[in-house]
Amino acid sequence: MTRMNCIYCSRPLDKSNEHIIPDSMNGRLQSTNIICADCNNKFGRYVDPVFKEMLNPLLIVFGFENARHTHAEGLDNETYNFSKDGKPSYLKNEVTISQEDNKTILRAAGNPKEALKAFQKQAKKLNESGKVFTGDITVENIAEYNSFRIKWEMKVNSKLILALNKIATEFYAHCELDTSLIIDLLSRIRGLDESIDNVTFCNWNCEVRKYAEDEVTHLIVLRKNKDNTLYCYLELFNVICVAIPLCNNYESQADFVYYQNALTGEKLTKEIIFETEVEFTNNRVGNFDLLINAACERHNQIKFREIYTEETKKILEQYKLDMEQGVIPANDEKFVLEKRLGAMIAQLSIDFPYMIEDYKDEMNDDMNHIHSNLREDQYDDFCEKYKFLIGKNVKIGNDFFVFDSFVKSPFIIRNSIQLLKVHFCLTNIKTNKPKYYPYEEFLRMLSNAADKLKQEDPPAN
Repeated sequence: MTRMNCIYCSRPLDKSNEHIIPDSMNGRLQSTNIICADCNNKFGRYVDPVFKEMLNPLLIVFGFENARHTHAEGLDNETYNFSKDGKPSYLKNEVTISQEDNKTILRAAGNPKEALKAFQKQAKKLNESGKVFTGDITVENIAEYNSFRIKWEMKVNSKLILALNKIATEFYAHCELDTSLIIDLLSRIRGLDESIDNVTFCNWNCEVRKYAEDEVTHLIVLRKNKDNTLYCYLELFNVICVAIPLCNNYESQADFVYYQNALTGEKLTKEIIFETEVEFTNNRVGNFDLLINAACERHNQIKFREIYTEETKKILEQYKLDMEQGVIPANDEKFVLEKRLGAMIAQLSIDFPYMIEDYKDEMNDDMNHIHSNLREDQYDDFCEKYKFLIGKNVKIGNDFFVFDSFVKSPFIIRNSIQLLKVHFCLTNIKTNKPKYYPYEEFLRMLSNAADKLKQEDPPAN
């Protein structure tokens, strides 16, 4: 069917191209047979941005180019700027002056270029006052040994409800169904009516639909329930999962599906299986954290498999070349290949912990130790074992620290087991600033005290 008029305002269509799932989320379903340019521009300004604003941290994790910087909290509970490519920096530029051992010490923090400018400006003032600046400029890597938590709480709001209805009605129109049956809803969307309250959030525990282990997708389905209610089931990144009733007493057949890989944009044809029927309760309450963490873990699985496939290909190509050149003895062929593949898998298990399903790595104490992780039930015993370190003075580089405390951060839940990332907090005796070391790194420094770490008292003031 060739539609002549905009579904929202009834003005003639003008070839305005609409992304039914917004382009900001890599939505690839497009049509020039739905909406006019005026409505498209209005919605692009007032409705569609809610998705990018709400899901921006996910866009950063997934490596989307259109992600914008955000704020993240470090182990020290300070707030940092987090770039769209996942790099932390100080939130503001700051220069401090202190007196230490009869010396004037300048310290600058912030964006490297801007902080250096501020540092040079302050050094110039000191020079003009008769003090000569000498010494070294060192750049602190704030990401070293640190762990960051993006401040993000998913909350359902009226703007999101409106935007979800827009997707549902546009897909309905795209499927060439009779828009006169949803004319009231279309009118409310056109008027940016934020009192619409017809969306049920669901699939909190995969009760409606289960995901493949490497799935990060967008999904739109139009289907009927047993009461002949036509509704739209919608998933965005498998994190926002909703059901929206559109028509009661719908007599025609309806089974329309749009399914795409949210990361690559590839259209998918896999059959969609519903475990249970959705009940329309207008429920907005659930744990988005579980859905977000699950989507991020599946994303890690995808990256792991990409690298695994590429590295396996390289090994097989080199193995074939070595065979042709006689580098590998005939009686060792199988052993050499297995050894090379085994070494690659071992390395990947370090770079991508807990990604290999065949191994119960969450129970592997050696693996957890490498990554400074503990199972939650091990934490109290760990603190008891190393509590003798609290209050000890240590020297790291040219600075003296006092061992202050243990810091735990939830890392991942795998096979119903909570893993914690554990750091040792050390406080700089002169500046009173904390520094955090993953416990494996710090214990390794202790065991290698001869050339990396000396335990000694700080110099007398």
